[in-house]
Amino acid sequence: MDLDLLRFLGVTVVVMAVPGPSVLFAITQRVQHGRVAGIVAVLGLETGLLAHVLAACLGVSAVIAASPALLTVLRLGGAGYLAFLGLRQLGIRLPLDSGVLSPGVHHPARTMAAPVSAPDPGRTLWGIFRAGLLVDLLNPKSLVFFLALVPQFIPGGVMSAPLATTMITCVVGLGLLFDGGYAALAGRIQRTALARARHWGPPLAGWCFLLLAATIVVG
Repeated sequence: MDLDLLRFLGVTVVVMAVPGPSVLFAITQRVQHGRVAGIVAVLGLETGLLAHVLAACLGVSAVIAASPALLTVLRLGGAGYLAFLGLRQLGIRLPLDSGVLSPGVHHPARTMAAPVSAPDPGRTLWGIFRAGLLVDLLNPKSLVFFLALVPQFIPGGVMSAPLATTMITCVVGLGLLFDGGYAALAGRIQRTALARARHWGPPLAGWCFLLLAATIVVG
């Protein structure tokens, strides 16, 4: 394998191994709604990751990063969506809760407060996929990271289709490995040591989402 590609993989592995919004979202869906929901969440996240890497390979990320206004809109949009997910985990009902931004699942606190009809599985899974897609798409750090990383490993500054395909395959594969791995580990832990912690799990996830939103705003 080419030395530059190995270095690209090494840097990507280090960055993706550190949990962030994607990992937190995958874990919350896996723990709260089961294995299928966790898988769908990861697929949504990696679709967003695919878009980021593809945009970096095609030079679209450079256009966005060159516009402070667009970058600010992306940053605030990403922070706002993470805050929305955080408040939702805390059981706070929001005006957008039934709209396109909602992951499409009922919060336990609300389902215990009043009976509701069973959600359509297709709509629920589609909502989780869509939410995962937005979590990754609206993450400005992903855009800036790949914008800064990809050009450094393009020989002569000219991106070829085989190199772009290899980079995209490697990045999405690593995303599946880490996001899916963390979610699977969380599911395994939940079945053992954390089986009695369901009452504090969603609030903890909510505050983590809010903290991540705050770091994006100030960063």
